[in-house]
Amino acid sequence: MLKANNFSGSNSSGKRKSEKPTTAKTTKQPKYTAKEKSVYKAKKKEQKVEKGKAAPRQKIIHRVWAESHTGIDQKVVDEGKAKGQCTRCTLTNHGCNHCQKDI
Repeated sequence: MLKANNFSGSNSSGKRKSEKPTTAKTTKQPKYTAKEKSVYKAKKKEQKVEKGKAAPRQKIIHRVWAESHTGIDQKVVDEGKAKGQCTRCTLTNHGCNHCQKDI
């Protein structure tokens, strides 16, 4: 049994086209003068300088794990791993590759 579809267009999904015309709402972009643009750029540049540069990355000091952990009790190493700490000095702000402290 065929169903009579009353819709306009060639879309076979059976959806009706909207009867209201679609109008896209556009907002008018303000026109800036060259002076306003230069002031804005200078302001952005100042903000960028205030942020400063990112901190430099630490050097990798210990490349071989076994050499960097000689003389450390295995219990201390396991506890540091479990807590997410440096396995050499048990601090949380760096890993064992970047550790500069003595054992």
